[in-house]
Order: sequence, then structure tokens, then C-alpha cells
Amino acid sequence: MLLQLKTTILSAIQQSGTSDPGATEKYNLPLLNAIIIYIGVSSIAQAKTRTGSHLFVPSDPGVLLLHQLTHDMDVEGQSTFLKYK
Repeated sequence: MLLQLKTTILSAIQQSGTSDPGATEKYNLPLLNAIIIYIGVSSIAQAKTRTGSHLFVPSDPGVLLLHQLTHDMDVEGQSTFLKYK
């Protein structure tokens, strides 16, 4: 599933091999932004429900997913990802 998510985040431009000079985005930024926001908000809500605290729990599945995505991306992807965190 994680590999499929990473592949989906890559923009259709890169996947199709289009060499359009105006098509420079390697990653689907709206999708990446939505994933980060959704996982962040849901992880905080789940942590608050479980522990009463709104802090991230390092073992939370959402936190682990964000961590794994960060490590699986190339340098450009990591930079883009961390810029939205």
C-alpha cells in the first residue's frame, strides 16, 4: 500500500514521461498537501481521544506513515514533504 501511495503522489507528468517544458512538478502537490493535513489532523484527534493529550504519539500509525513516506522519497520529495509539515 505504501508503494502505491508514493506512486500516486508522483505527478502524472512524471509517470507519463511527458517532456513538456512547462510541466516541471514532479509531485502531485495538492495530493501531498491533503495527505499531510489529513494524517496530521486525524492523528492529533486520535491521540486526544486515547490519552487526553493533543500531542503526536510516535507509535501512532499516521505518524509512522508520514515518517516512512519521508524516508522513501528522493531529496526533492523530502524537501517538498517537509515544507508542508
